[in-house]
Amino acid sequence: MKSLTKSLLVALVVTAFALGSAHAQHAGHNHDAPAVDADDADKRLGDAYPLDTCITAGMKLGSMGAPVSLLHERREVRFCCAGCIPKFKSDPASLLAKADEQIIKDQKPLYPLDTCIVDTDEKLSADEKENSYHVIGNRLFVFCCPPCEKDVLKDPKKYFDILDKAAADKQRAEYPLATCVVSGQPLDAMGEPFELVHAGRLVRLCCKGCAKDFDANPPQYMAKIAEAAKAKAGSAAVEAAPASSGHANH
Repeated sequence: MKSLTKSLLVALVVTAFALGSAHAQHAGHNHDAPAVDADDADKRLGDAYPLDTCITAGMKLGSMGAPVSLLHERREVRFCCAGCIPKFKSDPASLLAKADEQIIKDQKPLYPLDTCIVDTDEKLSADEKENSYHVIGNRLFVFCCPPCEKDVLKDPKKYFDILDKAAADKQRAEYPLATCVVSGQPLDAMGEPFELVHAGRLVRLCCKGCAKDFDANPPQYMAKIAEAAKAKAGSAAVEAAPASSGHANH
């Protein structure tokens, strides 16, 4: 009996080790790696910082070593180095306004709603000058009028969920990758893909654990998704082009 018990114990240990090794090989990255954001992620409103440049110096993030981040009124901002933080704190409004201009430009083509997210009976105008564009938590919101922003700020989770669902539903069918942009594994390798929306674009991952790695460097992964989307669009255009009849010079 003791021999049998010992054999079973050894078998369980070997099985557990094998499963752990298989999961590590699947991941292809360290889920326990610390995110760039040193603040408590639960306090952050909305998305991780979506730009690939320092909000203060305009330099590429990573050009001075690991980026540094902080939360400003719950909004995440990132810097090329700690030396840029004092300058940001001296005039955050103007620096955030400059970042917002780029965020609006980047996210406007992806905006999934044609009505105001607050007053859903109000159609957004075809004349962009008549709409109200606001960046909340690094995400673009388009309102029928400026006062609607106050409703979102009262219950941001509600409206981020609405915006995320609309973006995911609109983009899912045309998502350009069949693999996780972080691990490189098939999207169904761990069951149903885990979905998030960053900077207005759907991101599909093989598991929730990959979201932590994605958050550490969103521009790196977003560039891969954009490149895949461009390649997919190019292939579709080639397939749709009419074939030459071969009689043009006949």
